[in-house]
Amino acid sequence: MCALATCAAVQAQWDGGLNPREDEYFGARMRQGQGRNLYQEPAKGPGVLPYLGGILGGFLVDRHLTKRAAKKLAKGYDADRKALEAKLVRIRDDEITKRLKILTNLEVQVQDAELRIEELQQAAVDAGMDLGETQTEVDYAEFKQPDANNDDRITRAEFSAYIAEYLKQYPHLRREDMPRFEDFDFTGDGIVEFKEWQKYLDRQRKEDAAAAAAEAKKQAAGGSAQYNINQQRR
Repeated sequence: MCALATCAAVQAQWDGGLNPREDEYFGARMRQGQGRNLYQEPAKGPGVLPYLGGILGGFLVDRHLTKRAAKKLAKGYDADRKALEAKLVRIRDDEITKRLKILTNLEVQVQDAELRIEELQQAAVDAGMDLGETQTEVDYAEFKQPDANNDDRITRAEFSAYIAEYLKQYPHLRREDMPRFEDFDFTGDGIVEFKEWQKYLDRQRKEDAAAAAAEAKKQAAGGSAQYNINQQRR
């Protein structure tokens, strides 16, 4: 042992001194007893692997918990969405049912009114009344309202004065809602005679009847189609 130490010292002096590793090595050898190994690696620390393992394990646990929370949240969202959709469907079906009942009642009322009109018309014919002349008389009575000077001719000034007075009696109406003088003056001579007045009324009655029939047909068709869909769902 002394010989080795002496050799090491000589070698250190020859090389210019021991480096730290050699110093540690020979120091360890000096403290060891006889019969043991002459060289032993210095003890190593735990290193970075345990730390990396801990970080990786924590990440995997957090990821697993995050996935579970996301799945739970998604299930709750789907349940709320389905419940809301079911509620909206019930509300829609109830509203459609109410509208169908209203339309059905309206259809019944229209049928009753049509039947009543037919009965009245037949009664008038049986009594010898001319319904065409009666309508003409109604139109003529309306024509005479703007005719201020009673000459069976309506001027623009008479028409404007009549409309202004009419709007005073019905303030909820607007001037845009009323017919224009030009709508009656088919000849464009600035004078409206009874034939022109009646022509305008006849045209309006036909347009109103056609629009009402089209709207009723549209609502009835839409309501019947939706009713059939609801019946199939049930």
